[in-house]
Amino acid sequence: MTQSYDNIQKKLKKIDVGSFTSPISFIPYPASDDYNNGYINRFFCKKVNDGIIIEIDNEQYDSLSNKEELGINYFLYQPYTLKWRISGPKNDIYKENIRIKNGVEDTNNRILSKAEKEFSGISKKLNNPLQFFVEKI
Repeated sequence: MTQSYDNIQKKLKKIDVGSFTSPISFIPYPASDDYNNGYINRFFCKKVNDGIIIEIDNEQYDSLSNKEELGINYFLYQPYTLKWRISGPKNDIYKENIRIKNGVEDTNNRILSKAEKEFSGISKKLNNPLQFFVEKI
């Protein structure tokens, strides 16, 4: 444990932590192309010492993921992204007990269930699986 701490201290001495920025909250606004595609990519960061999740834009996410020194502090924040379904039928469509079309609500609930295992707290942040939903069959 001491060795890991020492390694972090060495890295911090080389980096001007004052150059990091705080994440800026972002609300996506899907475009018509997004609705035609049926989904949007959503980007998040979680503060590792308190678990607070903030939705951020793609640029901030890339900066954090790439550990850029002028971006979000990658020592304090963990990045995460997911594909969010926004158009299609509201619920899964079945024929003879076989799912033939994925519904928005059911798909996003499956996405959140998986995401929660990788990025705990995300299902509390995204508590409406129909956010941005437009029905298309």
